[in-house]
Amino acid sequence: MKPLRLVFSDTGNIIAIIVAIVVFIGISFWSKTWISIILPLILFLPEFIMNLTNLKEELKLTISGIVIPLCIGIYFFIAMKIEKNKGEKNGN
Repeated sequence: MKPLRLVFSDTGNIIAIIVAIVVFIGISFWSKTWISIILPLILFLPEFIMNLTNLKEELKLTISGIVIPLCIGIYFFIAMKIEKNKGEKNGN
């Protein structure tokens, strides 16, 4: 038995992307944090940008393999600095 495969048209893809963005923003408001917006951007934006280029597939994979962990590391470093500054302001 073949697995079920769902294929959207261009309009369907745009609607799916808009729904996903609205869900991530809704989760962000509900949790009062930016991580549910920043993490999908870090994971999907570099791949999307790489697909727009004419680079070789191996180079795209290498760049994505470097950029994604680097961006995650930068985000956590900035988040740590912000939390440290909040702690210092509160006298902890």
